Formats: sequence, C-alpha cells, structure tokens
Amino acid sequence: MTTRPKAPTVPITLELEEDVIELLAALRGPFAEDRGQLENARRALLHLVYSAADGMRRPGSWERGWLVQAFGDDFTERLERDPADTRHQRPRRSPPAGEGGGA
Repeated sequence: MTTRPKAPTVPITLELEEDVIELLAALRGPFAEDRGQLENARRALLHLVYSAADGMRRPGSWERGWLVQAFGDDFTERLERDPADTRHQRPRRSPPAGEGGGA
C-alpha cells in the first residue's frame, strides 16, 4: 500500500447551531474517550470529512456509495484517474469533452 505525502492543511471555520454540535458530539462512539462536547463534535466532523474525501478518491469504496446516496453521482464526471495511483481518482484537471476549454 502506498502512503501519500501529507498535504498542507488549510484552516476552515464553521458556525453550527448548538443542537447540531450536540448531535455531532454523540457520534464519538462507545469506545472513544469523552473529550468534551466541542472536541467530540470536531473529531466527528473530521472523520466525516476524511470519509468523504476517501469516497471521492476511491471508486468502489463504501464511502463512495455513501456519497452517491447523499449527493447523487454527478460528481463522478468531475473526477479522473490519478496518474500517481491508478486505483484512485482525483478532481479533473482538464474539462471533460464538450465542456469549456474551446475557443
């Protein structure tokens, strides 16, 4: 299994309603240490985000099916095979045939 180099991170700020934070914090699972509501919600969000990224990256993964249920499958048109790892996909770097790019 190849290991991807760690990409630089970009900070993102979210404002969520308190009841949403409470619900996300409950996702921490029965074996995870309780680190307080805000930290538990942050960790749950990170897990969801990385699962979504895995679904975008890996066709055939359970996460891909989850994304298709949530968003439909139109997003697959905006992906292409990753030349660095042909088992993975990445965002399309050039427009699909018939979209933009023409003069």
